[in-house]
Amino acid sequence: TEYKVEHYLQDLDLNGYTLKDTEELTGTTGATVTATAKTYEGFTFDNTVEGTVESGEIKGDGSLVLKLYYTRNTDTGYKVEHYLQNLEDEDFTLKETEELTGTTGATVTATPRTYTGFTFDSTVEGTKESGEIEGDGSLVLKLYYVKANNLKYTVHYYLENTTVSLEKDKVFDKAVFGKTYEEEAADISGYELIGDETQTVSFEQTTEDQEITFYYRLIPVTLVVDLTADDKSDTVMYDATEHTIIDTFTLTADDPANTVTASGEDFIITVNGRDYKLTGLKLSGGTGTDVDTYPVAIDGQYQVVTTIDDQEVDMTNSFTVVLPEDAALTITPAYVTLTSGTSSKTYDGTALTNPEVTQEGTYYERDGELTWNVTGTQTAVGSSPNYFTILINGDAVPLTPAPAQEDITPVEEEGQEPIQPIQEARNEVVTHHGRQYGDFDEIITTQNYVIRLVYGTLTVTDPGTPTPPPTPPTPPTPPTPPTFTIDPTPAPAAAAPAAAPVATPAVLGATRDEEIIAPEEPAVLGESRTRQTGDESQIPARILLMMICAGAIVTIMMIGRKKEEEQ
Repeated sequence: TEYKVEHYLQDLDLNGYTLKDTEELTGTTGATVTATAKTYEGFTFDNTVEGTVESGEIKGDGSLVLKLYYTRNTDTGYKVEHYLQNLEDEDFTLKETEELTGTTGATVTATPRTYTGFTFDSTVEGTKESGEIEGDGSLVLKLYYVKANNLKYTVHYYLENTTVSLEKDKVFDKAVFGKTYEEEAADISGYELIGDETQTVSFEQTTEDQEITFYYRLIPVTLVVDLTADDKSDTVMYDATEHTIIDTFTLTADDPANTVTASGEDFIITVNGRDYKLTGLKLSGGTGTDVDTYPVAIDGQYQVVTTIDDQEVDMTNSFTVVLPEDAALTITPAYVTLTSGTSSKTYDGTALTNPEVTQEGTYYERDGELTWNVTGTQTAVGSSPNYFTILINGDAVPLTPAPAQEDITPVEEEGQEPIQPIQEARNEVVTHHGRQYGDFDEIITTQNYVIRLVYGTLTVTDPGTPTPPPTPPTPPTPPTPPTFTIDPTPAPAAAAPAAAPVATPAVLGATRDEEIIAPEEPAVLGESRTRQTGDESQIPARILLMMICAGAIVTIMMIGRKKEEEQ
């Protein structure tokens, strides 16, 4: 006898059941039969479901129907696989697999996961975003992720220590995840790069926007202080007034392409078309009255600023103000020349003096009073310097010998007496140059002056002696002595003495006739000699010779005395 077993599967909405299979079976009429549950993947037989008939007696008319109900499993497994694109190529590699469960038969959709640097791309071949959960858990969903290729980095070109742009930013928004990018610094006119010329940015671990910053500074500008503007000299001669060279200084750029303009106490420096304002530059020193060197120094701190994109930027580090080498005010000594008078007279037994002293140059009241005391005198025939001494504020300046300075090495002419050493008077240095050094006999250096002394000459002449010539003349050749002839025949004894012959007067230079001279008695040493004929004829020549010799002796004596005085 026939009977049926109907198998019902729970609907997807879990609100009802739907007949899945019907078994047509047979058995003995009246026999009790029990249905055997079938296996449906994703379903579980549930005998508690209302309407379930697991067993019954077979009716003779074949009307027995057994009913089994199966509920849907809600923990049926399925998988979701996630694939990431390789960094080194365009292929994909399984990153991870999700083991999920759901209600059998239900349609499920995979949820893309978040992977740094990757973006889910549903267009990749093989993608399966959703599917129905198979009762056997065989459902596998596949999602593919491509590398991000819209990553961004920005390159900045900033002025050092600021965020002021010197060049428009470079923006790159097509960077690919996993890659490293290198950028080179831009070449910006008038500025120099600080740091490396290249920088890199990496997207191997991040997708965040990145930045590269190159810093620049202005190519250093050197400004030189000009202390002698407007034809002002940095060296002046002492005049008892204060001088300064820092009141009207200017600045000059060492690069002619840059210009500097004064603006009150400030300066505007134009570099590459941009203006920079320098303020606070002060100088010290360079001011004085007395003879000395007064160095100049930069006093305090100066600042240089400019305005970029409405921002005031401190640019002091790019500017250097320097002073000229040996920048200083030099005040040199004033020169005063004192010259004593020169006089002469004929010897009269009294002293010759001349108190007159002429002064060239000013000795300023600020330093006191300069006076002098003339001590030169000459009484005897001859000449001597008209010496004088000087007094400052009534105090005499003595000339005391001191060792010669090593740095003075005068050139002496052949035969010249040694040059006198430098001397010292109180706190002043006195240098005895001698005339071979110029027209000064003494040079006295005080703090603010160089006082030069010139001694005049006092000369007393001999009233009876003509001024001897500089060089004694060559004496003339003495005249040839006359020749005397003596008659050897003796005179008769009885005869009267003969009259003495009368000599003819001699004329200098005339030819003289030979005369016969009477024989003389033999001369006896120490006996008075009787003048003989011819002696008077030589008197004029002898007088002339004596005068010449006397003149030569006087000349030699005067030359010797003059040398002693000069020494």
